[in-house]
Amino acid sequence: TQQDLFNAMGSMYSAILFISITNGTAVQPVVSVERFVSYRERAAGMYSALSFAFAQVVIEFPYVFAQAMIYSTIFYSMASFVWTVDRFIWYLFFMYFTMLYFTFYGMMTMAVTPNHNVDHCCSILYVVEPFHWFYDSSQGMETDTYCFFMETLVEN
Repeated sequence: TQQDLFNAMGSMYSAILFISITNGTAVQPVVSVERFVSYRERAAGMYSALSFAFAQVVIEFPYVFAQAMIYSTIFYSMASFVWTVDRFIWYLFFMYFTMLYFTFYGMMTMAVTPNHNVDHCCSILYVVEPFHWFYDSSQGMETDTYCFFMETLVEN
């Protein structure tokens, strides 16, 4: 029914948003500590800022994938979605890239603020609509495709 579809969409949106915002805020203390290591080693001439930024981004891929795999498996079974390989892979795809988006957003906010304390004050911007427009606006860009995807998840 339509109510089942809305329930599934709401639960998926809440689940993805919860774990993604958690990722974005959890990465900030790590980036803050790594910033001082970067300053010290860059002053010693060990590597450039570009290689440090590239390494920071690349190291997140396997961790976020493992987290997305575990979280997706648990949530997909709890939500009683239909277990087919292609549907699960699509769900994992959306979960993985949303988590990466928020993780990189958390790293970016830490990079543009002077210290960890200021960044925590700016962390509220995750949930304020004007600064969250990219994620929210992409939820309805292709409504027919998204609704079709959701209907295939909940049909029995």
